[in-house]
Amino acid sequence: MARRSAALFLLLCCSVSRGQSEASVPPPAVISQALPILWDELRGLKELVLSLKAEEVGRRQILRRVESWLRDGEVQAEQQRRSLEGLKEEALRQAEELRGRVEELEEQSKARAADVSTLQSRLNSSERSTDDLKKKNSALAAELPFLQTRLRASESTVEQLRRKNAVLAARLCNTESLMEELRQQISEFPASNASSLTPDMLELEARLGARLEELSADAEVESAEVSALGSRLSEAERRLDELHTQTSAVTASWEENLLAVKSQVQQLELTGTAQTDSVKQLQLKLNSTEHQIHELQTETSEIMNQLRDGEKRLEQLKAEHTAQTDSVKQLQLKLNSTEHQIHELQTETSDQSSKLTKLQTNVSASASLQGNLNTEMFTRLRRGDKQLEQLLSEHTAVDVRLRSSETQLEQLDTRAAGRDIELLATKLRLNVTKRQVDELTTQNTVRAAELESVSDRLTAAQRRADGELRVAFSAGLTDSGSVGPFDEETTLIFSKIITNIGEAYNQTAGVFTAPVSGLYVFSFTAADYLKGYMGLYLYKNDKPIVFSLDLNDHGGYASTSNAVCLQLEEGDRVHLGLPASYRLYDDSRNFSVFSGFLLFHL
Repeated sequence: MARRSAALFLLLCCSVSRGQSEASVPPPAVISQALPILWDELRGLKELVLSLKAEEVGRRQILRRVESWLRDGEVQAEQQRRSLEGLKEEALRQAEELRGRVEELEEQSKARAADVSTLQSRLNSSERSTDDLKKKNSALAAELPFLQTRLRASESTVEQLRRKNAVLAARLCNTESLMEELRQQISEFPASNASSLTPDMLELEARLGARLEELSADAEVESAEVSALGSRLSEAERRLDELHTQTSAVTASWEENLLAVKSQVQQLELTGTAQTDSVKQLQLKLNSTEHQIHELQTETSEIMNQLRDGEKRLEQLKAEHTAQTDSVKQLQLKLNSTEHQIHELQTETSDQSSKLTKLQTNVSASASLQGNLNTEMFTRLRRGDKQLEQLLSEHTAVDVRLRSSETQLEQLDTRAAGRDIELLATKLRLNVTKRQVDELTTQNTVRAAELESVSDRLTAAQRRADGELRVAFSAGLTDSGSVGPFDEETTLIFSKIITNIGEAYNQTAGVFTAPVSGLYVFSFTAADYLKGYMGLYLYKNDKPIVFSLDLNDHGGYASTSNAVCLQLEEGDRVHLGLPASYRLYDDSRNFSVFSGFLLFHL
């Protein structure tokens, strides 16, 4: 600022000196003294101008930087705005995708719930079959000691037969030795005595021949019986082999079914995370059933081993006692018992095959049910599309109606302008009518007093009429016998009108409608003759008020009753509802009755 003031002062001096120079020229001494001062001032002015230029350049640079910053900020803001719009679109798209996924997951969860229910039913059926197998195995285990006792008895009889065989063998040896001695004696007799001994020898030879023929016949009979016994044993062995093959096939099919069930359970674990608890329970049940089946297999293997031991014993008995008829009879008895057991095992295998067929039918039924569910979902989607089309058509219709209403509003505006003119005319007429109204008010005051007296009389008459109103009803359920059970709660229709004063009870709908406000009393009696639960709900305007329940645990006729007082407004409705899976009974004797009446007005 000092430099600027000095420069201004110098310019002023120069201007003054110029003006004075026109009049007079200063001397050179004064000019020589002023030159250094002017030079210094000029230098200061130069420095001032340079500093001002530097400041101006700095300001311009700062402005350029600020402008570049602003441009960069605008570009960044535009980029951020675009990114935000993209994020919004992405969020909307993801929200739509999530909605679709949620709907798909809900559908999958429903399908998984249906699969789990089918698997549970199949597991229940398999558990029932395992229980049946346990019972059969327990019965076989109970029969085993009896069979063992019979085997022991047969072994004791075989031992006795062995002893008898030993005795008979000794006797045969003795007879053979005697026959050899006789033959030697006969050969030693001389020819002279042959003529005298020929009749005795012939008789002895005849007796010996007859005895030998009898023994050969007995041996042939015994050999035939033994061959028949061998054929029966071979047939029994063949049946046992067939039974083994059938049981192995049945166990293989069971194992295949169990593997299929395991694979289905694993798929359910992978796809349905929300149903892990139920799948774990199913796995536990499967493990328990597998363990039970393994135990049953071990028990059957033990039984088969015991049967094989019995067969081995039978073969030993056959080898040891081929010539004894008594042992043959015992073996025949044992064969009969084994044939009976084989028949029982065949029946068991047939039962198991029938159960397998039932399981296969259940699997096919579940597959068909899943297909039905898919078709139902497709039909529901088509219905939704049709509803959307209907909504679009309705939207277009609404647009058309809005346009028509706008045109009608314009017409109304024009009509309103005309009505304004009419209002001006009517105002004039109102001024005239006001006078007439004033005259009529005086008359109305007189008439109002008369109307008050008449209204008092009417209220008194109405009170008397309300006091005379009577409401009461009583109705029986039906004459057809049992009612229910139903899959869902059902409104009971008491169709047999006993009393219906005031016609407040509707026998076609089974609903009582209050004609006036007041306090009402309702009662009901329900009966049944079979074992199980019976009960009723009493509803006021679809709101449960009373629930009466009873258990018929003895069979035969049983009943339950209840009553309640309700404050009802005009138009309130009261009815009885039968819960799901409950049942009632009624006939011409009116076991089940619904009654009600108006106690007093409010």
